[in-house]
Amino acid sequence: ARVYFEDAFQWFIDRFAAGKRHADPEEDFFDVIIMDACDPTNDFVTKLYVDSTFVWSIYNGLSESGVFVAQIGRSSSHTGGIDETKMFKRMFEEVGFESMHIYDEVSLF
Repeated sequence: ARVYFEDAFQWFIDRFAAGKRHADPEEDFFDVIIMDACDPTNDFVTKLYVDSTFVWSIYNGLSESGVFVAQIGRSSSHTGGIDETKMFKRMFEEVGFESMHIYDEVSLF
């Protein structure tokens, strides 16, 4: 296994953005991609929930039977009260993900 210590957004976009999937047949695809997103900031919200470039790169970076797992927090202060989970789900459906399972954990705080 390889470990990368780079900006994950840019790394995936550079390799797997829309139109790049078949550009480099030597590029490895991932069987599993795990994203643990920290609390959203304005820049993070724009990259993840508004601009589909990164979402396309995740989709294109997966192998045919690949799985994407994400932990994404909510922050109504950065999205004007819009539910990020719904935004994220809609964007992933638009790029072609066929199955999604969303789990919502109730906070004790």
